[in-house]
Amino acid sequence: MLEQKLLPEFSAFSNKELYNGFVPSPGYLSYVYSSIIEQIRPQLDWHMTSLDGDILKGDHSLKVTSHMRKLNGETTFTALYTCLNKYEEVRMQVLTPSKALSRLALPFNAMVQSYNLNGYRLPALFYTDNLNPKGLIELGSVFLKASLPKPNNIRCGNWNAPELTQEQVLYAALDAYVGTAIFNSLIDCPPVNRNVSPLTSKNTLVVLYTNSCKVFPCAFGYLKDLDEETNELNPVTKDYFLKKNRSSLDNNQQALVKIVEVKIPGTIISNYEKNQIEPVCLQDFGSTPFHIFFDWNILKTASEIQILASSADPMQNNSNDLLIMPTLISKTTDQSSENSFIPSRVSKDAFHLMDMLPLSQKHGMYRDFYQRFRDALFVYDPTGQRKIPPPNQLLPAVKLLFNHYGPLPCAKTGFPLFDQECKKIAKNILKSIELGHVSDIENGPPLYRELGKDKNGFMTYGCSRGTSSVEGYHQAIIRKFSSINAGPRLTDSVLAD
Repeated sequence: MLEQKLLPEFSAFSNKELYNGFVPSPGYLSYVYSSIIEQIRPQLDWHMTSLDGDILKGDHSLKVTSHMRKLNGETTFTALYTCLNKYEEVRMQVLTPSKALSRLALPFNAMVQSYNLNGYRLPALFYTDNLNPKGLIELGSVFLKASLPKPNNIRCGNWNAPELTQEQVLYAALDAYVGTAIFNSLIDCPPVNRNVSPLTSKNTLVVLYTNSCKVFPCAFGYLKDLDEETNELNPVTKDYFLKKNRSSLDNNQQALVKIVEVKIPGTIISNYEKNQIEPVCLQDFGSTPFHIFFDWNILKTASEIQILASSADPMQNNSNDLLIMPTLISKTTDQSSENSFIPSRVSKDAFHLMDMLPLSQKHGMYRDFYQRFRDALFVYDPTGQRKIPPPNQLLPAVKLLFNHYGPLPCAKTGFPLFDQECKKIAKNILKSIELGHVSDIENGPPLYRELGKDKNGFMTYGCSRGTSSVEGYHQAIIRKFSSINAGPRLTDSVLAD
């Protein structure tokens, strides 16, 4: 029988010979705790790497790192990336300086090594809510004014073959060439976010910000010369022009901008007024392009990449989504069936897909639309479980739903359910569905598992689809972490613990 080891008790606070009347400070306790965690860190990491899972889900959180203490006023980490398996167990957790997927290459490769070390089968499905929207296809179209073909049968083909096909060699060569060409074109790009003045050259791309918000761009356009563009003025702009003296509208007083892209249609233009009472918004000028006068102080220089970034839609697929973890996803898709072929094992979270439509909750058809959108996405199979149909079945159903509900007006306001921004996002949703980034994988890993029976004797199930459980995990961390004000070392120790 083992002897019970007695440890000395803490001395009384009044005992000046031991603790001298002082209690341990928070910094001291933090140091002791972090030191203990560092000693047992190998065991903690070993436990995490011993977990398996054929379904993984990952997501970034910016709120966790926002509660970290800054060092010399600078933020050390931008995001916390967490990867869970289908049992909601933490499989990977990384503090990253940015949300760039390239920051996750090493952790994912380490995960692959742990899978191989333990003899586990590699994951067959990975869920994310942020398929990086900007691949070489989009960048090439902006900077090179050219399209880059990326057929799925080549992109997701067998790149581990001893000898690549001629199509694969051409595919890789085009990637290398386009990347270099984009870099060379970026060198010649003009500086952005610079003040605009009468000395700024004409035809310079500028971005419009409001006086109250310098973060979100309201519109993009090109500086134009007043004398050359007078005959092309919009009726609203021409009316404003005629009411003012021409001397007050020369290039030294206000800038004439040809708007080519509107991001916030409701932006109020303070120089204009409707019926001397109502303010004028960007949407009152009609469809782009149109001309408008602005004060110089609300304009900044811009580039085409800013228009591309502000138009980014998280539902667009990144052509390089599988390159982030080239050996993590096992490619077992049966490509013999075109109808059931899913080109990527990295799937978009369907719940986030539904939330991407910026619909007004006050619209009379809001609730009915989302109920039918849900029923179109999640269809009951013969076993009574919901599944997302393959693209050839899902695309016609969602397209019919959008075409029917999109133009329906609200009974109170008269506005349609889909505005211009919603129509753009709806097209991207349909494109994602067509490419197979939303549908469940035929003959893939089971998404439902039995949790046990409830009090009435009915079986309850847990669903592994989507990244909602990752967000719930992050919220639990934030609730316990928000009041600590921890530095990087303590944060890493708490997360490991």
